[in-house]
Amino acid sequence: MSGIIAVMGLGTQLMRLGHEVLLVGNKRVVDAAEERGFKTAQLLGSKVKGPIPHNGSVPTRWRNYKARMAYSLAKLGADSVEELFAELRPDLVLVDQEMAHVAIPLLGMGINTGVSSNLMSLVEQPGVPPPSEYCVPGQGARGSRLGIRWIWWRYRFRKWLAQTRNWIASGRVNRATTLKALARLYGIDPSMHLRFYEWLIPANLVSLPLLYTTPEALELPYDLPPDTTYLGARVDESRRHAVSDLPPQLARVLDRRDTDRQLVYCAFGAFFDGDDSTFLRLAIQALNRLDNVDVVVGLGGRGEVETLGPLAPHVVVFPWAPQINVLDVADAALIHAGGGTICECAYFGVPFVTYPFDVNEQQGNASRAVYHQIGVLGDRDQDGVTEILSKLQTVLSDPTIRSNAKSMKERYRRSMADGRLSAVIDELVERGAAR
Repeated sequence: MSGIIAVMGLGTQLMRLGHEVLLVGNKRVVDAAEERGFKTAQLLGSKVKGPIPHNGSVPTRWRNYKARMAYSLAKLGADSVEELFAELRPDLVLVDQEMAHVAIPLLGMGINTGVSSNLMSLVEQPGVPPPSEYCVPGQGARGSRLGIRWIWWRYRFRKWLAQTRNWIASGRVNRATTLKALARLYGIDPSMHLRFYEWLIPANLVSLPLLYTTPEALELPYDLPPDTTYLGARVDESRRHAVSDLPPQLARVLDRRDTDRQLVYCAFGAFFDGDDSTFLRLAIQALNRLDNVDVVVGLGGRGEVETLGPLAPHVVVFPWAPQINVLDVADAALIHAGGGTICECAYFGVPFVTYPFDVNEQQGNASRAVYHQIGVLGDRDQDGVTEILSKLQTVLSDPTIRSNAKSMKERYRRSMADGRLSAVIDELVERGAAR
């Protein structure tokens, strides 16, 4: 869902620049986009239903390779991509980084295509660790150039080993081999367009213009390859709720005009499907102990207020909290390391304590926060109430961290106002028209 929010943020800014935007996706994406007033088109996906055939023993899978591969290709739904975009014929299509199965048919059709990503760098770059690993460049042996190369080698080896085992067990029909077969079906050399073992998905698109909706100011330093741009377009302020729509208790807390108390925002995402209730109760106990501070906790639809234990008068908890509204007036935050929340903290200049889940790119996001000294890293397994409280007090008072967060806000907002989004989109459209 955070990816949908990022795409709608980008779409909103493109419409403000005068572009006509059509948001294409599955029913969930279309429904979310239509609620926000976007024009949409639904990608129907595969007409083939049911499990892959001949899915018995490993020898059976190998013997029936051709039938299984044909079915696996059909399940990608390339025919529905062709049907939709043959009718639309857009000037430019921006495809999500993780949707190679859509980009490949578009390339084969000769449609002007670029790639958008709501994550930090997914493509291996010198001195930049894998996005799923916690590693701060310049810190210790692990953060040295050699250490980062070793992390990449180990990461790639583990990915290769897992893929190889899957290749054998699946009878040579898995996501990676199917994408390669799809590329060849459209006359595309997989080695020129796809790179493997860099991210959780089997393959990254590397031959197309790559537009990160994340801010360059938050990225680790590296020399940008050609056709790579950080747009900083991930934050969408149109998601801000009107004060009249807020719960009265929250509206009172967010009105900071007549108080000298600091405000802390606490949230650990809406999409983690594990049980972190024990840690959340520890966090609440730490927040209860803060002096001269108001606290807003958003549960993200995960858990019940009644399970958190006693709440101090200055701590208010909501099943959902409008994050844009709260961060706009917050002095610090206690968060996970989801890409949307990290970017929004940077956008509003809010320093934070981060307790990343060991999922997706959260460890890499935490690395970037520590590298830029806009946040403090916590340890979910080791930190207790005292440690959480100490780290919160640090980000509320440390002048270096608070100054860095303010500087990050300024750099982030300059990047959104410097015309790069308009320039890169215009260039890509012109490039496509010249073909």
